[in-house]
Amino acid sequence: MKDEKILLFILPLPPPVTGQSIISKAVYEHFNNKHNIVLFNYQRTSLSKSTILNFGQIIKTFNFLKIIKKYRDRADLVYLNLSVSLLGNLKDIFILFMLGKLRKKTIIHLHSGGFLRYIKRSFFIVKLLNKLLMKDIYKGIVLGESLKDNLLNLMDENKISVINNFYEPDILISEDQLKKKWDRIDWDTDGKLNLIFFSNMIIGKGYLDLLNGFLNLDERTKNKCVLYFTGEFDNIGNKRIFLGKIKKITNIYYIENVDGLEKKKLLNKSHAFFLPSRMLEGQPISILEAYASGCAVFTTNTGGIKDIFNENKNGNFIKGKYDKSISFLISSLINSTEKYKKIAIFNRNYSLNYSKDKFLKKIKDLFDELMINE
Repeated sequence: MKDEKILLFILPLPPPVTGQSIISKAVYEHFNNKHNIVLFNYQRTSLSKSTILNFGQIIKTFNFLKIIKKYRDRADLVYLNLSVSLLGNLKDIFILFMLGKLRKKTIIHLHSGGFLRYIKRSFFIVKLLNKLLMKDIYKGIVLGESLKDNLLNLMDENKISVINNFYEPDILISEDQLKKKWDRIDWDTDGKLNLIFFSNMIIGKGYLDLLNGFLNLDERTKNKCVLYFTGEFDNIGNKRIFLGKIKKITNIYYIENVDGLEKKKLLNKSHAFFLPSRMLEGQPISILEAYASGCAVFTTNTGGIKDIFNENKNGNFIKGKYDKSISFLISSLINSTEKYKKIAIFNRNYSLNYSKDKFLKKIKDLFDELMINE
Protein backbone atom coordinates (compact mmCIF):
# COMPACT_ATOMS: atom_id res chain seq x y z
CA MET A 1 0.00 0.00 0.00
CA LYS A 2 1.40 3.40 -1.02
CA ASP A 3 1.69 6.22 1.48
CA GLU A 4 0.82 9.86 0.76
CA LYS A 5 4.40 10.97 0.09
CA ILE A 6 5.05 12.55 -3.33
CA LEU A 7 8.51 11.99 -4.85
CA LEU A 8 9.71 13.68 -8.04
CA PHE A 9 12.14 11.43 -9.92
CA ILE A 10 14.27 12.97 -12.69
CA LEU A 11 16.33 10.16 -14.17
CA PRO A 12 17.07 8.02 -17.27
CA LEU A 13 15.37 4.62 -17.65
CA PRO A 14 16.34 1.97 -20.24
CA PRO A 15 16.60 1.77 -23.20
CA PRO A 16 19.43 2.09 -23.91
CA VAL A 17 21.03 0.01 -21.17
CA THR A 18 23.77 1.93 -19.37
CA GLY A 19 25.06 1.70 -15.81
CA GLN A 20 23.13 4.83 -14.93
CA SER A 21 19.84 3.61 -16.44
CA ILE A 22 20.17 0.22 -14.68
CA ILE A 23 20.59 1.94 -11.29
CA SER A 24 17.80 4.42 -12.05
CA LYS A 25 15.41 1.61 -12.95
CA ALA A 26 16.16 -0.22 -9.68
CA VAL A 27 15.51 2.89 -7.59
CA TYR A 28 12.32 3.75 -9.49
CA GLU A 29 10.86 0.23 -9.28
CA HIS A 30 11.67 -0.10 -5.58
CA PHE A 31 10.11 3.19 -4.49
CA ASN A 32 7.23 3.20 -6.97
CA ASN A 33 5.60 0.46 -4.87
CA LYS A 34 5.79 2.55 -1.71
CA HIS A 35 5.26 6.19 -2.68
CA ASN A 36 3.55 8.33 -5.31
CA ILE A 37 6.26 8.84 -7.92
CA VAL A 38 6.10 11.66 -10.46
CA LEU A 39 8.59 10.63 -13.15
CA PHE A 40 10.57 12.59 -15.74
CA ASN A 41 12.49 10.05 -17.87
CA TYR A 42 15.01 12.03 -19.90
CA GLN A 43 16.83 9.05 -21.45
CA ARG A 44 17.76 9.21 -25.12
CA THR A 45 16.67 6.19 -27.17
CA SER A 46 20.15 5.14 -28.34
CA LEU A 47 23.81 5.53 -27.39
CA SER A 48 24.52 7.74 -30.41
CA LYS A 49 25.63 11.16 -29.27
CA SER A 50 24.17 14.27 -30.81
CA THR A 51 25.21 17.89 -30.35
CA ILE A 52 21.81 18.99 -31.63
CA LEU A 53 19.19 19.48 -28.95
CA ASN A 54 16.36 17.08 -29.69
CA PHE A 55 13.06 18.94 -30.21
CA GLY A 56 11.11 16.15 -28.51
CA GLN A 57 13.32 16.41 -25.43
CA ILE A 58 12.76 20.19 -25.31
CA ILE A 59 8.98 19.67 -25.32
CA LYS A 60 9.34 16.90 -22.73
CA THR A 61 11.42 19.13 -20.45
CA PHE A 62 8.98 22.05 -20.68
CA ASN A 63 6.06 19.72 -19.93
CA PHE A 64 7.89 18.48 -16.84
CA LEU A 65 8.49 22.06 -15.74
CA LYS A 66 4.70 22.47 -15.63
CA ILE A 67 4.60 19.44 -13.32
CA ILE A 68 7.30 21.00 -11.12
CA LYS A 69 5.13 24.11 -10.75
CA LYS A 70 2.20 21.88 -9.80
CA TYR A 71 4.10 19.95 -7.12
CA ARG A 72 6.60 22.57 -5.97
CA ASP A 73 4.73 23.15 -2.71
CA ARG A 74 3.54 19.55 -2.27
CA ALA A 75 6.48 17.27 -3.10
CA ASP A 76 8.30 15.60 -0.21
CA LEU A 77 11.50 14.74 -2.09
CA VAL A 78 13.25 15.25 -5.44
CA TYR A 79 15.69 12.63 -6.75
CA LEU A 80 17.77 13.97 -9.64
CA ASN A 81 20.38 12.06 -11.65
CA LEU A 82 23.02 14.52 -12.86
CA SER A 83 24.07 14.67 -16.50
CA VAL A 84 27.71 15.15 -17.53
CA SER A 85 27.42 17.05 -20.81
CA LEU A 86 26.80 20.69 -21.65
CA LEU A 87 23.22 20.20 -22.85
CA GLY A 88 22.45 17.76 -20.05
CA ASN A 89 23.88 20.07 -17.41
CA LEU A 90 21.97 23.07 -18.80
CA LYS A 91 18.81 20.97 -18.45
CA ASP A 92 19.75 20.19 -14.82
CA ILE A 93 20.48 23.88 -14.12
CA PHE A 94 17.09 24.88 -15.53
CA ILE A 95 15.29 22.22 -13.48
CA LEU A 96 17.16 23.15 -10.27
CA PHE A 97 16.28 26.79 -10.82
CA MET A 98 12.59 25.93 -11.31
CA LEU A 99 12.59 23.79 -8.15
CA GLY A 100 13.18 26.92 -6.06
CA LYS A 101 12.84 26.12 -2.33
CA LEU A 102 12.33 22.47 -3.26
CA ARG A 103 16.11 22.27 -3.82
CA LYS A 104 16.40 21.84 -0.05
CA LYS A 105 14.47 18.57 -0.49
CA THR A 106 16.58 17.42 -3.43
CA ILE A 107 19.05 14.53 -3.55
CA ILE A 108 21.34 14.44 -6.58
CA HIS A 109 23.01 11.22 -7.79
CA LEU A 110 26.24 11.42 -9.80
CA HIS A 111 27.15 8.30 -11.78
CA SER A 112 30.23 9.62 -13.59
CA GLY A 113 33.84 10.23 -12.69
CA GLY A 114 34.07 13.13 -15.13
CA PHE A 115 31.84 15.84 -13.63
CA LEU A 116 34.75 17.76 -12.06
CA ARG A 117 36.57 17.86 -15.40
CA TYR A 118 33.38 19.04 -17.12
CA ILE A 119 32.91 21.85 -14.55
CA LYS A 120 36.56 22.96 -14.86
CA ARG A 121 36.22 23.19 -18.65
CA SER A 122 32.88 25.01 -18.54
CA PHE A 123 32.20 28.69 -19.14
CA PHE A 124 32.33 30.89 -16.04
CA ILE A 125 28.56 31.42 -16.04
CA VAL A 126 27.94 27.63 -16.11
CA LYS A 127 30.33 27.12 -13.18
CA LEU A 128 28.63 29.92 -11.26
CA LEU A 129 25.10 28.64 -11.87
CA ASN A 130 26.07 25.11 -10.77
CA LYS A 131 27.62 26.45 -7.58
CA LEU A 132 24.72 28.78 -6.73
CA LEU A 133 22.03 26.17 -7.33
CA MET A 134 23.75 23.13 -5.80
CA LYS A 135 24.71 24.80 -2.52
CA ASP A 136 21.07 24.42 -1.42
CA ILE A 137 20.87 20.70 -2.28
CA TYR A 138 20.08 18.40 0.67
CA LYS A 139 22.55 15.64 -0.28
CA GLY A 140 24.71 14.51 -3.18
CA ILE A 141 25.47 10.84 -3.89
CA VAL A 142 28.73 9.66 -5.46
CA LEU A 143 29.73 6.05 -6.16
CA GLY A 144 33.07 5.94 -4.31
CA GLU A 145 35.39 7.87 -1.98
CA SER A 146 37.68 8.95 -4.83
CA LEU A 147 34.72 10.59 -6.60
CA LYS A 148 33.86 13.04 -3.82
CA ASP A 149 36.06 15.66 -5.52
CA ASN A 150 33.45 15.90 -8.29
CA LEU A 151 31.05 17.64 -5.89
CA LEU A 152 33.34 19.23 -3.27
CA ASN A 153 33.49 22.59 -5.08
CA LEU A 154 29.69 22.71 -5.19
CA MET A 155 28.62 21.62 -1.70
CA ASP A 156 29.97 20.92 1.78
CA GLU A 157 31.64 17.55 2.27
CA ASN A 158 29.14 16.57 4.97
CA LYS A 159 26.42 16.71 2.31
CA ILE A 160 28.16 14.10 0.15
CA SER A 161 27.21 10.43 0.64
CA VAL A 162 29.03 7.45 -0.86
CA ILE A 163 26.72 4.70 -2.12
CA ASN A 164 28.29 1.94 -4.23
CA ASN A 165 26.64 0.43 -7.29
CA PHE A 166 25.35 -3.15 -7.29
CA TYR A 167 24.83 -6.18 -9.53
CA GLU A 168 21.61 -8.15 -9.91
CA PRO A 169 21.57 -11.07 -7.42
CA ASP A 170 20.86 -13.78 -10.03
CA ILE A 171 24.29 -13.08 -11.58
CA LEU A 172 26.10 -14.56 -8.55
CA ILE A 173 27.75 -17.87 -9.47
CA SER A 174 27.68 -20.75 -7.01
CA GLU A 175 30.98 -21.81 -5.47
CA ASP A 176 30.63 -25.23 -7.10
CA GLN A 177 30.02 -23.76 -10.58
CA LEU A 178 32.99 -21.45 -10.17
CA LYS A 179 35.34 -24.31 -9.31
CA LYS A 180 34.06 -26.44 -12.19
CA LYS A 181 34.50 -23.77 -14.86
CA TRP A 182 38.11 -23.13 -13.85
CA ASP A 183 38.88 -26.84 -13.55
CA ARG A 184 37.71 -27.35 -17.14
CA ILE A 185 40.76 -25.43 -18.38
CA ASP A 186 42.99 -28.31 -19.38
CA TRP A 187 45.44 -27.66 -22.21
CA ASP A 188 45.91 -31.38 -22.73
CA THR A 189 42.20 -31.85 -23.53
CA ASP A 190 41.79 -28.69 -25.60
CA GLY A 191 40.23 -26.73 -22.71
CA LYS A 192 39.58 -23.11 -23.60
CA LEU A 193 39.97 -19.89 -21.65
CA ASN A 194 36.88 -17.71 -22.13
CA LEU A 195 37.60 -13.98 -22.26
CA ILE A 196 34.85 -11.35 -22.30
CA PHE A 197 34.32 -7.66 -22.96
CA PHE A 198 30.92 -6.76 -21.52
CA SER A 199 30.12 -3.07 -21.92
CA ASN A 200 28.82 -0.62 -24.48
CA MET A 201 30.84 -0.81 -27.70
CA ILE A 202 32.22 2.70 -27.48
CA ILE A 203 35.78 3.47 -28.66
CA GLY A 204 36.64 4.99 -25.27
CA LYS A 205 35.70 1.74 -23.52
CA GLY A 206 38.67 0.06 -25.22
CA TYR A 207 37.11 -2.79 -27.21
CA LEU A 208 39.57 -2.21 -30.08
CA ASP A 209 42.52 -2.37 -27.67
CA LEU A 210 41.29 -5.77 -26.52
CA LEU A 211 40.77 -6.97 -30.09
CA ASN A 212 44.23 -5.80 -31.18
CA GLY A 213 45.87 -7.22 -28.05
CA PHE A 214 44.28 -10.58 -28.80
CA LEU A 215 45.19 -10.52 -32.50
CA ASN A 216 48.84 -9.69 -31.65
CA LEU A 217 49.20 -13.04 -29.85
CA ASP A 218 50.86 -15.99 -31.60
CA GLU A 219 48.50 -18.56 -33.11
CA ARG A 220 49.16 -21.19 -30.45
CA THR A 221 48.19 -18.79 -27.65
CA LYS A 222 45.13 -17.46 -29.50
CA ASN A 223 43.86 -20.99 -30.07
CA LYS A 224 43.72 -21.57 -26.32
CA CYS A 225 41.13 -18.79 -25.94
CA VAL A 226 37.64 -17.80 -26.99
CA LEU A 227 36.92 -14.07 -27.00
CA TYR A 228 33.41 -12.64 -26.59
CA PHE A 229 32.33 -9.05 -27.17
CA THR A 230 28.87 -7.99 -26.11
CA GLY A 231 27.23 -4.57 -26.02
CA GLU A 232 25.54 -1.94 -28.15
CA PHE A 233 27.52 0.18 -30.61
CA ASP A 234 27.12 3.96 -30.54
CA ASN A 235 28.10 4.24 -34.20
CA ILE A 236 26.97 2.05 -37.12
CA GLY A 237 30.20 2.74 -39.03
CA ASN A 238 32.33 1.48 -36.15
CA LYS A 239 30.14 -1.60 -35.94
CA ARG A 240 30.71 -2.44 -39.61
CA ILE A 241 34.48 -1.99 -39.25
CA PHE A 242 34.58 -4.20 -36.16
CA LEU A 243 32.48 -6.98 -37.72
CA GLY A 244 34.71 -6.87 -40.79
CA LYS A 245 37.80 -7.40 -38.63
CA ILE A 246 36.43 -10.47 -36.83
CA LYS A 247 34.47 -11.98 -39.73
CA LYS A 248 36.93 -14.77 -40.53
CA ILE A 249 38.15 -15.45 -36.98
CA THR A 250 36.46 -18.54 -35.59
CA ASN A 251 37.16 -17.95 -31.88
CA ILE A 252 35.92 -14.35 -31.64
CA TYR A 253 32.20 -13.73 -31.19
CA TYR A 254 30.11 -10.57 -31.09
CA ILE A 255 26.72 -10.68 -29.35
CA GLU A 256 24.85 -7.38 -29.64
CA ASN A 257 22.31 -7.63 -26.87
CA VAL A 258 22.31 -10.14 -24.07
CA ASP A 259 20.28 -9.99 -20.87
CA GLY A 260 18.61 -12.11 -18.24
CA LEU A 261 19.42 -15.82 -18.34
CA GLU A 262 21.63 -15.52 -21.45
CA LYS A 263 23.71 -12.85 -19.75
CA LYS A 264 24.11 -15.02 -16.66
CA LYS A 265 25.18 -18.03 -18.77
CA LEU A 266 27.73 -16.00 -20.73
CA LEU A 267 29.28 -14.41 -17.64
CA ASN A 268 29.22 -17.65 -15.65
CA LYS A 269 31.26 -19.48 -18.29
CA SER A 270 33.80 -16.64 -18.64
CA HIS A 271 37.16 -16.78 -16.89
CA ALA A 272 38.48 -13.27 -17.47
CA PHE A 273 36.81 -9.90 -17.97
CA PHE A 274 38.51 -7.00 -19.79
CA LEU A 275 37.59 -3.31 -19.62
CA PRO A 276 40.46 -1.24 -21.08
CA SER A 277 38.54 2.01 -20.63
CA ARG A 278 39.99 5.45 -21.34
CA MET A 279 36.88 7.17 -19.99
CA LEU A 280 36.53 8.75 -16.56
CA GLU A 281 34.41 5.90 -15.24
CA GLY A 282 32.15 6.16 -12.22
CA GLN A 283 31.86 2.60 -10.93
CA PRO A 284 31.27 0.12 -13.77
CA ILE A 285 28.52 -2.37 -12.97
CA SER A 286 30.13 -4.71 -15.48
CA ILE A 287 33.16 -5.08 -13.16
CA LEU A 288 30.90 -5.95 -10.23
CA GLU A 289 29.07 -8.48 -12.43
CA ALA A 290 32.41 -10.00 -13.44
CA TYR A 291 33.38 -10.38 -9.77
CA ALA A 292 30.05 -12.04 -8.97
CA SER A 293 30.52 -14.40 -11.94
CA GLY A 294 33.92 -15.62 -10.74
CA CYS A 295 36.10 -13.83 -13.29
CA ALA A 296 39.57 -12.42 -12.97
CA VAL A 297 39.37 -8.75 -13.99
CA PHE A 298 41.71 -6.65 -16.14
CA THR A 299 40.97 -2.96 -16.36
CA THR A 300 42.47 0.53 -16.30
CA ASN A 301 43.07 2.86 -13.37
CA THR A 302 40.62 5.55 -14.47
CA GLY A 303 37.90 7.47 -12.67
CA GLY A 304 36.36 5.63 -9.73
CA ILE A 305 37.57 2.13 -10.68
CA LYS A 306 40.25 2.36 -7.98
CA ASP A 307 37.48 2.35 -5.35
CA ILE A 308 36.47 -1.22 -6.24
CA PHE A 309 39.68 -2.66 -7.71
CA ASN A 310 43.00 -3.64 -6.13
CA GLU A 311 46.00 -4.71 -8.17
CA ASN A 312 46.83 -8.42 -7.73
CA LYS A 313 43.74 -8.99 -5.55
CA ASN A 314 41.00 -8.53 -8.16
CA GLY A 315 43.22 -8.94 -11.21
CA ASN A 316 45.64 -6.58 -12.92
CA PHE A 317 45.63 -3.06 -14.25
CA ILE A 318 46.11 -2.60 -17.99
CA LYS A 319 49.02 -0.16 -18.33
CA GLY A 320 51.21 1.56 -20.91
CA LYS A 321 50.29 0.70 -24.48
CA TYR A 322 47.00 -1.05 -23.90
CA ASP A 323 47.11 -3.63 -26.69
CA LYS A 324 50.62 -4.78 -25.69
CA SER A 325 49.64 -4.88 -22.02
CA ILE A 326 46.56 -6.98 -22.91
CA SER A 327 48.66 -9.43 -24.94
CA PHE A 328 50.96 -9.86 -21.95
CA LEU A 329 48.05 -10.33 -19.52
CA ILE A 330 46.36 -12.98 -21.69
CA SER A 331 49.65 -14.88 -21.86
CA SER A 332 49.95 -14.59 -18.07
CA LEU A 333 46.44 -15.98 -17.69
CA ILE A 334 47.33 -19.02 -19.73
CA ASN A 335 50.61 -19.60 -17.89
CA SER A 336 49.20 -19.02 -14.39
CA THR A 337 45.64 -20.32 -14.34
CA GLU A 338 45.87 -21.46 -10.71
CA LYS A 339 46.85 -17.95 -9.63
CA TYR A 340 43.92 -16.40 -11.46
CA LYS A 341 41.53 -19.07 -10.25
CA LYS A 342 42.33 -17.94 -6.68
CA ILE A 343 41.68 -14.34 -7.75
CA ALA A 344 38.35 -15.38 -9.27
CA ILE A 345 37.32 -17.09 -6.01
CA PHE A 346 38.33 -13.97 -4.07
CA ASN A 347 36.30 -11.79 -6.48
CA ARG A 348 33.19 -13.90 -6.08
CA ASN A 349 33.35 -13.47 -2.29
CA TYR A 350 34.32 -9.79 -2.56
CA SER A 351 31.25 -9.13 -4.73
CA LEU A 352 28.97 -9.79 -1.75
CA ASN A 353 29.85 -6.25 -0.57
CA TYR A 354 27.95 -4.88 -3.59
CA SER A 355 24.54 -6.48 -3.24
CA LYS A 356 21.34 -4.86 -4.51
CA ASP A 357 19.78 -5.08 -1.04
CA LYS A 358 22.63 -3.09 0.51
CA PHE A 359 22.37 -0.45 -2.21
CA LEU A 360 18.60 -0.01 -1.86
CA LYS A 361 18.82 0.13 1.94
CA LYS A 362 21.34 2.99 1.77
CA ILE A 363 19.16 4.89 -0.72
CA LYS A 364 16.09 4.30 1.47
CA ASP A 365 17.94 5.47 4.59
CA LEU A 366 18.93 8.68 2.81
CA PHE A 367 15.38 9.29 1.55
CA ASP A 368 13.93 8.58 5.01
CA GLU A 369 16.44 10.94 6.64
CA LEU A 370 15.36 13.77 4.35
CA MET A 371 11.64 13.18 4.79
CA ILE A 372 11.90 12.82 8.57
CA ASN A 373 13.88 16.07 8.82
CA GLU A 374 11.39 18.11 6.76
